[in-house]
Amino acid sequence: MIKNKKLKSMIHRFRSKNNESKTKTKFYNHDADTSQMSATYEDLKKYGVNHELNLIRRISIQQKLNKYQHPSSNHRLLKGYRDTGEWLNWIGIVADISMPTTSSLDGKILIDKFCYENSLHQVKLLDYHVWLKTNEIRYLLNADKQTIGVGDTIRGISKVTKYSSKGLSNKYGLGATLLKGAGIYVSIPTKRTLAQSTANQLVTDYDRQDDWVVKLSNAGVPKQTLRDYHREKDINVFIAKNRGHVSARFQPSRYNHYFERLEAMPQKILQHEKEQHSLASQYYGIVDNFKVYQKKDSCHSVIHFSYIVDDIKRIITGSKWFEYDGEILKLGSLRPKDVIGFKDNRDLIKSSGTLEPLTNVELLTKHQSDPMPDNQSLVAGWVIKNFGKQKNVLNQNDLVNKYERWLKTKRGEDIRTPFNIGFSIDEIAEKTTVTAHQIQKFLDQHSVQPIFSEGNKDYYAKQDMDLTVKHFKQVHNKAKAALQVVRKTKDNYLIDKNKKQEEVKKMTNKDNSVMNTDTSKAKTTKAPNNDHVIKIITSRGRFTTLQFKTLQEAYIVLQQALQSGYLNYFIKAKDEAGSDCLISVKNIISMS
Repeated sequence: MIKNKKLKSMIHRFRSKNNESKTKTKFYNHDADTSQMSATYEDLKKYGVNHELNLIRRISIQQKLNKYQHPSSNHRLLKGYRDTGEWLNWIGIVADISMPTTSSLDGKILIDKFCYENSLHQVKLLDYHVWLKTNEIRYLLNADKQTIGVGDTIRGISKVTKYSSKGLSNKYGLGATLLKGAGIYVSIPTKRTLAQSTANQLVTDYDRQDDWVVKLSNAGVPKQTLRDYHREKDINVFIAKNRGHVSARFQPSRYNHYFERLEAMPQKILQHEKEQHSLASQYYGIVDNFKVYQKKDSCHSVIHFSYIVDDIKRIITGSKWFEYDGEILKLGSLRPKDVIGFKDNRDLIKSSGTLEPLTNVELLTKHQSDPMPDNQSLVAGWVIKNFGKQKNVLNQNDLVNKYERWLKTKRGEDIRTPFNIGFSIDEIAEKTTVTAHQIQKFLDQHSVQPIFSEGNKDYYAKQDMDLTVKHFKQVHNKAKAALQVVRKTKDNYLIDKNKKQEEVKKMTNKDNSVMNTDTSKAKTTKAPNNDHVIKIITSRGRFTTLQFKTLQEAYIVLQQALQSGYLNYFIKAKDEAGSDCLISVKNIISMS
């Protein structure tokens, strides 16, 4: 039997904590109160461990379990742990048990006030309740056996899993779990400072007598799994389902089930929750990468965070993109793994895509930084320079060079461009026999990008200029060789023509008797190509053309093409099969 004086003292101790919480928040939501009841070391010595801890557990059932019915939850605050694959450290209070049945052989433990717990034992509410399947409990970390009763504080570490549920497309729950323990906290005096003169220790092995709902044992875990764990000292060996789970023995709870004791939630609590969600919270993001995207006439850059956590290091989301603009640029140049603090009132879990720029930012990683421009084209140049070429972004070398020139100006350095840093279209054309228009066309066809631009002029790298000049030089030499062959063919034709004319002249001065002979027996000389058919030999075969009246006309046209720079001039001809085709003058070897 509990003495009234002692019971009043315990309730007073519990209420004082609640009153302190109410004073701080100015609004009290019982189900959001995450404080844990504890026994004192003095009371344990005075009244006995089992007596005192069972007493605290039963008071906790009356005072700490949830009172209200809450809307069906998808446990969305667990999503960040599902996305990252990190283990979730949690704490809560055992509220009820779901016994195995013929239709469902898996028993479940209902945990109220389910909280994230960090290494400093700071907690933050994740959800009002969550179910833990006993066949997901892979191992008991601190003992080979564990008895659990309603009202016990329960602690564990779990992988988060995603599944489908009625009315909710995606729902998150507890997967592979390692149980740290279940029991009641005891305040133990320490030699710390006066403000921290006690430390809480979770006592898990007290005798609950017959007031328990489930007994767990590592005896159900396969021996091979245990050997692997003890050898590797790695809790990840327990993740796979085929690694087994603890054995469980159940008995019905002697207390009201959760659906029998919960009341309708007051409207003021729902309203308060909405107000809380609209407030800005403190977050910390870990920088991962940057990207540049091409808009119609400009670029914009984005920053990616691999992790975003809250003020006690609870993972909010595993991946989030923001516009790299605004206040964050004032932090200077950033690096991967930099930690950025910021305040935000947006739903970072639900929101998708690229979000608007961050506000209230602070760089928590100390290192030297360059200033950052506020012009997005210059920011894009910084991203490309430090994180490599980007997909589908135009004039990337130009963006980099503009950023570098801006940075030199910011530093007060000399930004005069060295004479050999780049060459304009006109400068390249001067080194060839073709026009600037042809140079531009060649560069465009080969997707050669300028290294920077000034005004309306583009400037190209020396190696790009050298390749362009080499190309047109080869074309020029080939055309020149073809022209020389044509000239030689023309000279031979003129010599042959003069000889024929001399022979004809001699023949007309012969005796008239020769004229009276049978003309059918006379020998005549046929002028070459008197039907204006010109034979052309190219590097690709033999052709004939009727495009020119004489070989001399063909020579003149070819010479004009060379002088004007039209090295892609074509002649209409027929191949040896008689098919029409076009042949390029730069491929001509000889003409006759």
